[in-house]
Amino acid sequence: MPGISGTDKALMFAQFGVMRFGASRFGYTSAYCFISINGTQRREKVQFDTLTITDSLDEIPNTCQFTVLGFTPTVGMEVIITLGSTHNAERIFAGHILQVQQTQQWVNGQVFYHVSCIDYTWLLGRQKVIKKYTSESATDIATDLIQSFATGFTARNVVTGLATVDEITFTNEDLPTALTRLAKRIGAYWRADYFKDVHFGLSETAVDPVDLTTSHVSVSDVAYDTDLSQVTTRVLVEGGGVNALAEVAAGETIFPVEDLAWYSTGTVVSGPQRITYTGTMGATSSGAIVGPGVTPSDAPTTTGVIGTGIETGAHSYAYTWVTGAGETLSSPLESFTAGPVAAPSSPVGLLATLGAGGSPGMTIGATYTYCFVWGGEDTTDPTHQTSPSAQSTVVPLDRGDGISGNIQVTIFDAITIQPAEAERLVIYRTLANGSTFYRLQSYSTPIAPNFFDTTADASISGNPTLPAADFTIAQAALSGIAIGPSGTTSRNVYRTVAGGSQLKLQQSIANNTATTGVTDSTADAALTTNVPTSDTSALTQPSGQVNPGETSIVVSGTAFASSTGGWAVIGNGQQVIRYTSFSGGSLTGIPASGNGAIVAAVTYGSTITAAPSLTGIPASGDGAILYTILKGDPVNILITVNDTTAQAALATQIGGGDDGIQEEYIQDRRLSATECALRANAILLLRGAEENRLRYRCRDPRTRTGLTITFSFAGTMNISGAFKIQTVTISAFSATGTQFPTYTVDASSTKFTFESLLGMIRSRGQAA
Repeated sequence: MPGISGTDKALMFAQFGVMRFGASRFGYTSAYCFISINGTQRREKVQFDTLTITDSLDEIPNTCQFTVLGFTPTVGMEVIITLGSTHNAERIFAGHILQVQQTQQWVNGQVFYHVSCIDYTWLLGRQKVIKKYTSESATDIATDLIQSFATGFTARNVVTGLATVDEITFTNEDLPTALTRLAKRIGAYWRADYFKDVHFGLSETAVDPVDLTTSHVSVSDVAYDTDLSQVTTRVLVEGGGVNALAEVAAGETIFPVEDLAWYSTGTVVSGPQRITYTGTMGATSSGAIVGPGVTPSDAPTTTGVIGTGIETGAHSYAYTWVTGAGETLSSPLESFTAGPVAAPSSPVGLLATLGAGGSPGMTIGATYTYCFVWGGEDTTDPTHQTSPSAQSTVVPLDRGDGISGNIQVTIFDAITIQPAEAERLVIYRTLANGSTFYRLQSYSTPIAPNFFDTTADASISGNPTLPAADFTIAQAALSGIAIGPSGTTSRNVYRTVAGGSQLKLQQSIANNTATTGVTDSTADAALTTNVPTSDTSALTQPSGQVNPGETSIVVSGTAFASSTGGWAVIGNGQQVIRYTSFSGGSLTGIPASGNGAIVAAVTYGSTITAAPSLTGIPASGDGAILYTILKGDPVNILITVNDTTAQAALATQIGGGDDGIQEEYIQDRRLSATECALRANAILLLRGAEENRLRYRCRDPRTRTGLTITFSFAGTMNISGAFKIQTVTISAFSATGTQFPTYTVDASSTKFTFESLLGMIRSRGQAA
């Protein structure tokens, strides 16, 4: 037998043990079809013109139909179909008979059996899966599912290193459904092959079919479709959310909801309305109790004292009442700023005049310069005075009218806004034509206009000169510390460090009589013990109630409230009220009736907490609440993602100034904002451009769904590209094996499923 070479076809199918070198070629197989039914070859009983195999994509079961004569098949029998040899490892179908229909010809009485088969995937659904997995890789989950619930199947082709799934639960689901849900979670695919091995991974690894070109030996009936109908350029995904906590009127700018877990900023949808918001409030559910409470309602009073000790910066003070049982929550805050006292911001006004009688006190024609400072009690101590104001200069002149008298300088428009830390106003002046400033006079309050200076130089030349240093407030005198109710044994005073917010114990007043404390000079570093966060005092507040229709509600503390208003929950949600601000120990601006009003009496001691709310809603226009939203109405996040490139392309295709926006709306109330954005991006990747579908017939035995066919018909159809094979129908089998069967193919330019695209986006971290 002569050998083969070049493009010669193989003389026999390549089967190890029966092939002969020189007469066979690896990778080729005969077109002879073998059909095993229940372990016995039955090819001679099959009507080959009825044999059809449908190969579907991924986990969808493949099917097979044929008719037999002279043999009685029964449901459940195993069917295996190969080409070239019964030992060929490339089966083109394997499964079981699912249905059998008998027909009889009246002419000769022959009985035909029409057989419908399904591949091994059908066997995977016989057991129900009940299992939960937490923080396990999809590899381990898929392997365990197959090994636990798929008798007779192997998991050799489950890809290693797949993504970790935080949690997934299966309750009475069949295995194919469970595997599909797992695959969708990570953007994978799965299928059962014809040897009962389950493939689970991100892509196929088989060899693609031969490229389709004008020189392809068997391609025929080529059709190419271009479809614009599925194009999507904007996706809106409605995700999860909670319900409205209260009835909300049109124009409301703060929207109470049951909790804030779903929200940050963006857009929500409630009924027919799309509402925009810029933030949230009330996330911590902090609060107080209705009534004056047992917490001090007044802040302490602080007065700056010159000295050292407290670090420069802004501080806050508060105090608590202490009992034998424990301690109350803290009072409202008092602000205190330590540091140098600022110098006067403007100079004094001066005017030289001629006074009556006496000898001249000042030199005519000489220049005198004035300034002033703020000072403490000891005006001779530079550390008790500020830096000076701007200087003012005056020159006393002779009137020339012969009138005798002393020269005087009128000082007017003195600074009248005296800082709280300053106790005195101190004026300095130079000698005639001098530059050194000497203390002229000091006053306990700002001086009135038209103070006359007639002081001769000799009278001030021995006085202290102008200090160079500012004086610093670094201590605080404490007062206004309210006496506690019966049972109070002492008071604790708390202070923050400079620029801080955490109150820390500064001193204890060991009685319930004094309203002042020891002057505070404690350094920040010495403050260690934090203010209590719960009331352990066992004190009880007086009885009382807030009546329906009242426009304010007294509370034990307002730290939970917003100065610009909001919503508050009374009790366990019995009432949700709207307020516009707070004053003293009360929430104010509550409507007397309607939405947010007090509609039932609220007894003292009831809890009141900040209502979780969406904020920054416009009062009108786009994004505003236009219609009343009822309590309990769903409030779900809405994520919008645009593909501007696809919009521009579609606008060009349509023309006429079109904006190219084609929307798709998806509702899945299980999704977070991040997951909504991921899905929107996956859809835009999947449908952002026109879909091209390729249909053709060929006799290439490597044709199978999931693989890629490269198509290039340049010069004829002028079309080229790569397409993913979606379905394959195998038919027209040769009974004599003279040619391969016909593969009727439907392929698409959409190469990925939605789930696989979702997995890719997740892996890239692309959420918007």
